[in-house]
Amino acid sequence: MSNASTYLGGGAAIKSVQRGTTLTKVASTPVTVSAVDVSRSVVRLTDAMLTSTGTGNWSNLYVELTNSTTVTVYNTTGHTYSVEGSATWELVEYAPPIKSIQNVSRSMFSVAVEGYQDVAISAVDPAKSIVEYRGITGVGMSSKAAAVYKISAALTSATNLRVFNRSDKAGTAIFPTAYFTIVEFF
Repeated sequence: MSNASTYLGGGAAIKSVQRGTTLTKVASTPVTVSAVDVSRSVVRLTDAMLTSTGTGNWSNLYVELTNSTTVTVYNTTGHTYSVEGSATWELVEYAPPIKSIQNVSRSMFSVAVEGYQDVAISAVDPAKSIVEYRGITGVGMSSKAAAVYKISAALTSATNLRVFNRSDKAGTAIFPTAYFTIVEFF
């Protein structure tokens, strides 16, 4: 069965899926992909790792579909980019009909605090929508700060995305920004 035969919410089919792993030591790395319709496409981060001497972290990387033929991987570690990032991503182009796609970001409270924060969004039907994770920025390399928490999100109403921060509370007081995409189907 081809990807085009796979149906998701509201009967929308997947037109194509492209995947890759990008290594980067610079602020942004563009990756050329086969052309997609940006209004019906979503890129998500499926795995990420930052490496430096004695440290392994998965944060400070996020992905974005910057135009119809480019996925950009952002490495916001700073430190003169001595830290190499490895981002594994997946680009999904849906066949019509797609009702809406929203890119959402949320600056979170300290990674040392576990809990959630709400983000106001344009109205969607939660029963016909999915949330995709695109990555996180703003987490330092000190201590275990980048490795001790997990960010996720869920729609709690037609106009609210709840972003969860699950932490072992061993990190330092750093305030990350999490990135998500919401796709609403007819």
